[in-house]
Amino acid sequence: MPTLQEQAIKMTKEAEGSLFRTAKHVPADKINDWKPLGEARSVLSQLVECATVPYFFASVLSGKPMDLNSPEAQAKRKELESSITSVESAQAVSAQAHELLYSAIAGVTDLDAKAPMPWNPDTTAVDVMFFAYWNLVYHIGQINYIQLLLGDTEMHP
Repeated sequence: MPTLQEQAIKMTKEAEGSLFRTAKHVPADKINDWKPLGEARSVLSQLVECATVPYFFASVLSGKPMDLNSPEAQAKRKELESSITSVESAQAVSAQAHELLYSAIAGVTDLDAKAPMPWNPDTTAVDVMFFAYWNLVYHIGQINYIQLLLGDTEMHP
């Protein structure tokens, strides 16, 4: 039976793969800037988030959470985000970020340790271990919905 850490890594890896398989089925002219409605997000915007947020979760699990409000952190984030201009570049950044996250998850020894998040100070390490997975699954659904709006009714497992 896998440990909780091994299960979190396995599920997140599967979701990461599914996100990019799904995104690669969106027509090229609908990836970067096209949005289904006013405040909705483009496919690329969602991929940028999924590719970069593991850095934050890894920092929290490693006990050195990024200060998201610092000008340096914001500049670094904007620079990384602006380097992502395609599904392929998002996938490359995602692979690197997720490897760091997987290492941080594997290093968790106290599942009940406090790992405060900006939205919940009572978050534990075990919660954070699954946040990237949850985020990926959410965005897989969003991108699948965009595909459906564009007339693609096929499953892309």
